[in-house]
Amino acid sequence: MPRTELSLKAPLPLCVEPRKVMSFTEEAMILPGPVMKRWKAGRVLYGVGTTLSMTATTVASIGALVLVSGGSTTSLSDPGPALALAGTVGNITGTAFLVSGLAVQHSALAMIGRDSGRYKYIAGVVFGALGLASVGAGYIVGGIDIPNKDVINYAIGYGGTLLLTTSSSILISDARALAKIWDSLGMRPYVPVMMAPPSEPLSPPPMPPPTPPGLPPSQ
Repeated sequence: MPRTELSLKAPLPLCVEPRKVMSFTEEAMILPGPVMKRWKAGRVLYGVGTTLSMTATTVASIGALVLVSGGSTTSLSDPGPALALAGTVGNITGTAFLVSGLAVQHSALAMIGRDSGRYKYIAGVVFGALGLASVGAGYIVGGIDIPNKDVINYAIGYGGTLLLTTSSSILISDARALAKIWDSLGMRPYVPVMMAPPSEPLSPPPMPPPTPPGLPPSQ
């Protein structure tokens, strides 16, 4: 009588797919912690710079009205010169915060490949640099004994303030464009962004082991 083999064959090993290697951009979209932190830091700097620039422009305008109405220009402690100086310093500080904040925001979007370009940002930086140079030239002229020194000095100073204000306007426009891009991403603090699953065929399920001869089929 032939001997029947009753031992069962070992089941086939399960097909386990290896973890898909993802790029840094994909990882940043799924786990947006570093991107979110950098973006929020840039927005804070931008908000401080905007507030300072707007306040400084208002203060400088009040100083100009005081000087036009016949205010004294003998000393920097007089109302007109003091307000003009405060407005200039505030504009310089605000522009510096704006430039720093936008640099951080551009960097955050660049981490996920969504930076819109930096043409406006560069233009704003150029106008800001020209404004700073104009303000510095105004103070240099103020120390030289020339006719109508006060008029030339304040004209150069307010020209620098105008350049700084133009720089702030360009940078604010750039910030609005970046904010639109950020809002379109739908990213929220530490909430994963839903991504479409890869279009790859699934592995077939493992086949059941064959039934040994002489035994009834398993239910």
